[in-house]
Amino acid sequence: MSQQQKTTPPAWPKHFFEWYCGPEIAEDLTGDMDELFYQNVKTKGRFKARFAYWLQALSLIFSYAVRKRKRFYKDKYGSDTYHSVAMYKSYAKIAFRSLAKQKTFSIINIICLSVGMSVGLLALAAFVDVMEVDKFQVNADRIYRVTSTVDDGSNIRTYATSPAPLAEKLRSDVAGIEAVAEVNRDFNPEIVQSANTSLPLQGYYVSENFFSVFSFPLAEGNAEHALDKPFSIVITQSAARKLFRYNQVVGKTLEVKGLGVFEITGVVADYPRSHFYFEALASYSTLAVLEHQRRIEPSLEDWEPVSPHYTYALFSPGTSSEQLMPTLEKIKTTAYDKDAKQKVNFELQPLADIPMSDLYREVGLSWGYVPLVIFFSLALLVLLPACFNYANIAIARALKRAKEIGLRKVSGGQSRHIFFQMVMETIILSVISLAGAMLLFHAIRSQFIGMVVNQERVFSLEVTPLTFCAFLVFGIITGFVAGVLPASYFARLNPIQTLRNSSQSGKLSKISIRKGLIVTQFALSLVFILGVAIILKQYSYALHYDVGFKKENILDIPLKGVDQKILQTELSKLPEVGTVSLSSSVPGNWEGSAAWVRSSAETDSMQVFQMFVDQHYIDNLQIKMLAGEGFPPDASAREAYVIVNETFLKKFDISTPYDALGRTFIVDDEKTLQVIGVVKDFNFMPLQEAIGSFFFRCDPAQFAFANVSLTSDDIQQSLARVESVWNKLSDQKFEARFLDDELEAALVSFRSMIKIFGFLGALAITISCLGLLAVVISAAESRTREMGIRKVFGATASNLAFALSSGFLKLIALAVAIATPLTWFLFDKVFLSIFYYRANIGFAEIAISIVLLFVLVIAIIGSQTVKVGRINPVETLKYE
Repeated sequence: MSQQQKTTPPAWPKHFFEWYCGPEIAEDLTGDMDELFYQNVKTKGRFKARFAYWLQALSLIFSYAVRKRKRFYKDKYGSDTYHSVAMYKSYAKIAFRSLAKQKTFSIINIICLSVGMSVGLLALAAFVDVMEVDKFQVNADRIYRVTSTVDDGSNIRTYATSPAPLAEKLRSDVAGIEAVAEVNRDFNPEIVQSANTSLPLQGYYVSENFFSVFSFPLAEGNAEHALDKPFSIVITQSAARKLFRYNQVVGKTLEVKGLGVFEITGVVADYPRSHFYFEALASYSTLAVLEHQRRIEPSLEDWEPVSPHYTYALFSPGTSSEQLMPTLEKIKTTAYDKDAKQKVNFELQPLADIPMSDLYREVGLSWGYVPLVIFFSLALLVLLPACFNYANIAIARALKRAKEIGLRKVSGGQSRHIFFQMVMETIILSVISLAGAMLLFHAIRSQFIGMVVNQERVFSLEVTPLTFCAFLVFGIITGFVAGVLPASYFARLNPIQTLRNSSQSGKLSKISIRKGLIVTQFALSLVFILGVAIILKQYSYALHYDVGFKKENILDIPLKGVDQKILQTELSKLPEVGTVSLSSSVPGNWEGSAAWVRSSAETDSMQVFQMFVDQHYIDNLQIKMLAGEGFPPDASAREAYVIVNETFLKKFDISTPYDALGRTFIVDDEKTLQVIGVVKDFNFMPLQEAIGSFFFRCDPAQFAFANVSLTSDDIQQSLARVESVWNKLSDQKFEARFLDDELEAALVSFRSMIKIFGFLGALAITISCLGLLAVVISAAESRTREMGIRKVFGATASNLAFALSSGFLKLIALAVAIATPLTWFLFDKVFLSIFYYRANIGFAEIAISIVLLFVLVIAIIGSQTVKVGRINPVETLKYE
């Protein structure tokens, strides 16, 4: 082969020149450029010839000859003619005729696009819902929330909360703030309705100017003075209907269990979506009275940033957050000691950013930026196979459409007109599919909201005019994305080749684009199948993991101020109760605390997690003791001892459990406590976290739960008898949960993830399988004569099946080869990496997923193979 034959002109300048000029202008010019290129290769060499080709292309673009030709074509054909309403009507008519002519493939495309877009509609509706949060607030652009960033030496976390005294500092020390509203989330009243019944409501304590900062409309009452006095309460219309079955309730009173009698001073009309969610608002001044009466824990003077308090500032017009940051910095410096182990910074968060934020201790409703991105990514993974299907099917049908395209080009049609027609055809199909997608959207909307953990208050997913417009734009964009590849393919077809039938679109092996689309589709399907299998395995692993303590038949009862000793004594008298212990928190779903510990006055402090328990707790939960003993009976009289875990020993370089016994440690620079025992490491925190340095302490003032070990098999009767004991000792509502249920509840996000991933995976697999069915049908139609000839020459059914399916099975095998390591990396290195204690991805999950995928593919291909195999070769060959 000669050097000239080996060398071809550079592609980029040629493509750019054809795009700029149009193929009808560039055709003869590119031919001259190619001829000159080959001459330059002979005389000047390959490199100089390619450089000269680039210069020729650029010079022609700016040449008078090209400009004259472009004007000639514009004057002759008129660009407006090809973009007129009449022309678009013609495109639409051709599109509808083409869709009606290919009913089977049109139906498959509509089903696939409808299914794929339905998930996209869910994501769009959720996005619109989140963006509409607090839009009704008149002063939304001037309201900011003060957030707290806390650095405790080991973690840096940003909280939506702020210290309670900060609000008064902002009022007195900061210029440019028009008003400061305070919110406390600890108001969750139980409204007493009769001697034995009460109705819980969701609410907040809010300052008297809450309704001047926020624009919640009042149906009854005076918004300016509704929250002036202590023990004033404003309820929503829905709460009023629950309590009284009518709305005229201002002036009535409500008895709140444990807090006293509140007077209703207003009724909030049903309000649009807000990041607040409440049914009742109590006056903030009530908090001071309750603290003085010692009915609640004091917090109004505490500068602890991780609190139930939230501070909102209404800026004066023209004030920016940057202007106030120096003053906030001064307040922080005054409030906190420089040498404190915990560093605190205050920041200002615009109201509009709250729904998309991912802060700790968020108030009310939140969704967050990361979940929304993940949701849209999953929706895209389902929609992509539907778009690939259309492109695949369109290219598979290229042989039948090629003659139409060839005739249009010979008759003067230009490539861009072919492109516009094909894109419009896809957009029309996409808009038709949008109707089906909206039907599916309505069918799955409630199920989706139920799948997402605790988000039924965040999303309504209603189709508003704004949402409908977003859906329509989404449908048009989907149509364009799905149609751009086949439109480009048809626009580039050579009319002479198409009229000679040289475009053998029926042969799968000749179309690399279709191969890539099929591989991508089934790779995505395998990602979903494998993902569900991996998540299921991790869920099962977490559910059955040995956490190091007994979790069966342990009933945790919040004390709610009841006398600990009396409750413990009375419960112990029940025959179905084994042991009753007391603790400050629940293990495995950590809500405990930490302390700073050092071995001597000269050493540095280290953070140690802690739990306060009585002398019965370790035996009750069957935590293994490695050395020493539990707390003595008199330990609650004066705190003197700690019981540490194995990780504590490692952190303080203690070689054996017995070496730790008798050693003393300084805790929070206040107390010197002696190690009395060592327990085996257990998972006091969720499985996402590694077991840290930990000790048990004994301080009755910290006890918040009674841990009741039940020995009876009749759980319902046992619960009833325990509740009867509680009711004798307290007028508070009896609340109790089994420890294993609490641990399982921590895995509720897993169950939702399995449902969502499984649901989306089923949609993606359905789309891919329907697309493969359409491609197999097209391939079988184009090879019917070939199959007839094979049968005449003695081919068996298995021979025909192999001939039809071998190409597809190779592509599926390639998809498996691509998707398996990709999924392993995605889940092993990204998803499962958030769990310190996790299941490994095994061979069984991968093998079962691959087998399932091949079974589906073989079933689809087999259905068409059997159909082709039954055709009499005489019928297929009699016209040849």
